[in-house]
Amino acid sequence: MPGLRNAELGAFLRSRRPEGLRLEDVARSAGFSLDYYTRIERGEVDYFADAVLDSIARALELDEPDRLHLLRLARPRTAEQRMVDEQEPVRDSLRLLVEGNTGQSVLLIGRYGDLLAANRLGHALLGLIPGEQVNLARLMFLEPATKDLLINWEQEAVSAAARLRVAASVDPGDPELAALIRDLCVKSDDFARIWAGHPVADEAGTVLEYRHPAAGHVTLYCETLALPGDPGKTLVIGTAEPGSPSAGRLRELG
Repeated sequence: MPGLRNAELGAFLRSRRPEGLRLEDVARSAGFSLDYYTRIERGEVDYFADAVLDSIARALELDEPDRLHLLRLARPRTAEQRMVDEQEPVRDSLRLLVEGNTGQSVLLIGRYGDLLAANRLGHALLGLIPGEQVNLARLMFLEPATKDLLINWEQEAVSAAARLRVAASVDPGDPELAALIRDLCVKSDDFARIWAGHPVADEAGTVLEYRHPAAGHVTLYCETLALPGDPGKTLVIGTAEPGSPSAGRLRELG
């Protein structure tokens, strides 16, 4: 849907134009006419040559995550590509890898933020029963208990919104994803606030601080890994520092 894609691209560029920087300043820096760049920000331009995208990124001084997001918005997946992997089955070997890990928290997350698989510790840290499947974005923004559970909730909420923003740039016409985002915007003021800021940088490595009702204060060092053979899926592995109080609490929880 070019209209949706172009509107999103225009909104993203407006969000990245520093306060006080005029349209004509950006156009001049990029080497465009004022009329052409104005139409880009209004979402009225359908095709972008690579040189045009490079000029925009340079004029707005976009960092690498923002530059990549601009490219995703301008080069969304085709309908044929979406049909190939619109389902998110979990291979048996991958499920065994996730569920068989006993010393770390392991989550397998789908493109919409669905929890596709997790091990016992992963479920326990989130307050879920083994085997329970939820949407982690809904859990983050619509379950008040999650704010109490995560000490650094705001940081993780921004990351959750950023993952959805990236997914939306890849599949701007995906009705299921669009419905999820609309629902979160309506039901969560926090999500609407964060979403309006167009977050796109999702840290691969982060530190999660839990205030767990059963285990107490738990600190996890987490890495998010993309799976080349499973587009859209990510593996999130969290581990406590060996010998730390958090490591002992994890053992008790598991």
